[in-house]
Amino acid sequence: MSDYLDVTKSLRHKIEAGDPVIGTFVKTPSPHIIEILGGTGLDFIVLDAEHAPFDVSSLDQCILAARSVNLPALVRIPNKTPDSILRVLDLGASGIIVPHIQSADDANNIVSASRYDGAGRGFSASQRAAGYGTQNAWSYTARSDESTIIIGQIEDTKGVENAASIAASDGLSGILIGPADLANSLNEKQFGGPKVTKAIDQICDSFRDSKTALGIFVSDPENIADQLNKGISFFTVSTDQALLRKAVTETSATFRKISD
Repeated sequence: MSDYLDVTKSLRHKIEAGDPVIGTFVKTPSPHIIEILGGTGLDFIVLDAEHAPFDVSSLDQCILAARSVNLPALVRIPNKTPDSILRVLDLGASGIIVPHIQSADDANNIVSASRYDGAGRGFSASQRAAGYGTQNAWSYTARSDESTIIIGQIEDTKGVENAASIAASDGLSGILIGPADLANSLNEKQFGGPKVTKAIDQICDSFRDSKTALGIFVSDPENIADQLNKGISFFTVSTDQALLRKAVTETSATFRKISD
C-alpha cells in the first residue's frame, strides 16, 4: 500500500509541475492487459468506466493488477456523484477523471468528495486503499490526500465558457480536454475543426497562469508536439483496443506483403 501511494504521489507531483507524462485509456476489463501495460513505459493508465464495460468487480481486479506492477491507475468515472468517486478510491485507484466539468462548483464538489481532511470523502479503514485495516487511520488519510490525483474534463461549451473560473478553483491536479465531446457540443463533426481548435485555445489561455495542469486526448503521439507548445503537458494517447488493432493490422499487412 505505502509503495503504491508513493508511486501515485510521484505522478501527481509530475502532473501538477507540468512535466510531460503519457498514458492511455484502457477499455478492456482484463487484469492481464494491465499487467502487460505495466512494462511498456507508460506513466499511467485510465480505466474507462464511462464508455467501457467496467463494473465494480472488473475495476477491482484491474486496480489490483495495476498495483501489482506499480502502474498508476486512474479511473474515468461515469458521473460526478460522490458515491462513484468514493467507490473507486476505496478500491485503491490512484485517482479519478470526472467527465463534464462545467463550472467552478463542479470542480469544487469533486475535490471535496475526494478528500478526507475537512472535506466530504467517507472514511473506512477496511478497504484495499487503507491496507485492509493495517494502516494507522490518520496517517493513511493524510497520505491519501497528499497522493490522490483529481482530474476533471472540460468537454462542453459550458465548460469552455466557464474555463477561467474553473482554472481559479483549488484542488484539481489537472483538466483533461475532450476533443470528441467538444466537437459534438459545438456541433462540429470533425475533432480538429476550427471550432474545436478555437475552444482548446480558449481553455489553454484560461489556464495559462493556473496551478492546474492541462491534458488532452490524442489518437496519435505525432499530434503531441503542437499541444506541448500550447502548454498542455499530460496526454492520454489512444486506447488499448486501438493500439492492439493497429499493431495486428500492421503485422498482417507485413505478412501479406512478404507471402504474396
